[in-house]
Amino acid sequence: MVKKTPKASVQVFRFSLRSAGPNRTKEQLRAAVEAARKEALKGFGEKHVRAKVEPEGAFLAAGLEWIWLLHVSLPYLQAAGTGVATGAGTAAGKRLFDYFARALRKRNILPGEPKVVSGGESRGHKSQPKRKTKKPRRK
Repeated sequence: MVKKTPKASVQVFRFSLRSAGPNRTKEQLRAAVEAARKEALKGFGEKHVRAKVEPEGAFLAAGLEWIWLLHVSLPYLQAAGTGVATGAGTAAGKRLFDYFARALRKRNILPGEPKVVSGGESRGHKSQPKRKTKKPRRK
C-alpha cells in the first residue's frame, strides 16, 4: 500500500543576492546563505515549514548580483480551498523571507526584492512546478 504524503502549499520566490562585505568564494557564499536559511526557519518558529534555497544560473563573480530561488513548503488543512491555501502560503512565505533577509543582512549579504514565481498545491516537498503536457494534434 502506498502511503500518501500530506498536501502542502509550495511557494517559490526569486530574488537577487549581492555580497556587501569582503569578496567571497562561491562556497563561502553558499555556506552563509545556508546558515541564514537555518536561522530564518528557527526564527519563523513553525516546525512543519520546509525551505530550500538554491542558486538559479551560474555564479558570475564576487561582488555581482546572483539570482537565487527560495522554495517554501507549508502544510495546510485539507478542508481549506486551493485559493485560500495559496494566499495563506504566499503570506507565510513572505514572512519567512523577511526572517531570511534579516539573517542575510547580518552576514553582509544584501537580498533584493522577492518575486513569487510559482505557488500552489503539492504532495510532499517537491517544489518544482508541474510541467504542462502538450495535447496531441487532431487531424
